[in-house]
Amino acid sequence: MREDQKSSPFEQLITLLYDAVLEGDFSPFQELLKQSLGASAAGLTIDHVDPQSSHLLWHGLPLDCVADYSARYFLLDPWRAANERAPVGEPQVSDQLVDRRTFERSEFGGSFCPRYGVIDFLDILLERSEQQRVVLGATFTEAPRDPSANIELLRRLAPHVQRAVKLFQRMVVTQARVRTLEEAVAICGTGLALLDHRGAVLFQSREAQRCLQAQDGLSLDTKGYLCPGREVGHGLASLQKGTPGIVRIRRPSGRASYLLIFAPAGPRSRLLLEDIPWAIVYIIDPEREMPDLGDLLSTAFGLTRTEAKVAIAIASGHSAREVAEQHKVTHATVRTQLLAIYSKTGVSRQSALARLIHNLDLSLPFKSP
Repeated sequence: MREDQKSSPFEQLITLLYDAVLEGDFSPFQELLKQSLGASAAGLTIDHVDPQSSHLLWHGLPLDCVADYSARYFLLDPWRAANERAPVGEPQVSDQLVDRRTFERSEFGGSFCPRYGVIDFLDILLERSEQQRVVLGATFTEAPRDPSANIELLRRLAPHVQRAVKLFQRMVVTQARVRTLEEAVAICGTGLALLDHRGAVLFQSREAQRCLQAQDGLSLDTKGYLCPGREVGHGLASLQKGTPGIVRIRRPSGRASYLLIFAPAGPRSRLLLEDIPWAIVYIIDPEREMPDLGDLLSTAFGLTRTEAKVAIAIASGHSAREVAEQHKVTHATVRTQLLAIYSKTGVSRQSALARLIHNLDLSLPFKSP
């Protein structure tokens, strides 16, 4: 006999509940809960005062029923209104929440419930706070087989569902933050990759992808490891000694070598798991073309279009005389333009101007050629 056949319905519910947290899908848990209660529908309601911000994680409710409830009956539901005053952690049946006659005279009881065949309701308030209200409940289109057993089941489930909802919401927030950070890093102008302790690439920014796809000294092997392995190994070995690693990668094309800087990826975990970032690798390509910063320099510092071009040329390593030749103006004209650039940007040397522009360059979103 299979293990899941040996476990009790309650144990199966707990297993499905925590599976739902990991998978983000409460449907299997809700279906088993519905069957266990003999209900027509069951699930979670997480609401934040208004129907637009409420989440009906229910199984068994027709889509038109959910839409109708959210659009019209959310604020007219006397069960919901009474439930806001119910004690947390104590199951409530419909007649406990609202007197039957009062309920049937309400628009919700006289119109919505008959339309969808709902004759009874059972729920338990799991959380009531300024931020949200969380309810686990079930609706019935037939009289419940064993109301006492249903109440006891909800009472036993309550602490587990409370923990599961908190874990689920925390995971949703964490995942949203991670996706936002990944996107921010992905579009950054600096090449960046995250490696595990063996050198496998877990994440790469778009600039890092460009360098790797060029197959010009840097690449990934068939198992996803950053190559060349020997140089990468030296960088990781430096981290194990407690110092950042700096490695040069020669390029077969003869272009300027890549510079790889290895830095620790946060606090070390005792568990060297494959998916835990262990090292951050900054990939610097000396020959990466600087994007057009003219509009940014004009907006941020009030430079004219010509001044912006001169500033970018100086930051790219050209001398004032070379810039004069390129623009077909006198050296004195470029010197005058530089003085205006220094005044507007707040720097006083060419080296400081170059540093300012390169910092802007590295912070700009990466744009595919």
